[in-house]
Amino acid sequence: MKPREFFPNMPDELFDKWLAPIIEAQGWPFISISDDLQASEWKNNLSINHTLKQWSECEWELTHIELYSANFKHSTLQTVFDIITFAVKGIPTSTAHIERTKERFRACTSFYREHNTVPWPIVIYEFSHSIRVVDGFHRLAAIFHVGFPHELKIPVWLAKL
Repeated sequence: MKPREFFPNMPDELFDKWLAPIIEAQGWPFISISDDLQASEWKNNLSINHTLKQWSECEWELTHIELYSANFKHSTLQTVFDIITFAVKGIPTSTAHIERTKERFRACTSFYREHNTVPWPIVIYEFSHSIRVVDGFHRLAAIFHVGFPHELKIPVWLAKL
């Protein structure tokens, strides 16, 4: 199977902007939908809690969430604050190894300051009454760093797993 065939329900725009660049950079080690996602580096790109089959079957919705009332999982918030700590203060954190993390954070921060939104929707899913970010930690970190009004809604691709 070609990588695109693993995600039949994913909108082309989302696949092309999110997964295609990662596939180009890291390759695609999977042959079948039953291959073990957890045994590869891809577990970091697609979340450690789900299988390829689950990702293949999920439905997608482009929507907005109100940031102020969003119930982000603790580990999501920790990653966001680690990005801010490293990018702003230069203190090594768990996110220091992420490629071009300071540059990405600064670009997102500049974009948010100018446009009051993110340059691309954040990819999320809901699990056990909390929101987990799959892609978009730097965008979210920029918003938290700059600050946001109570009523701010941000665009998200919501995976319905």
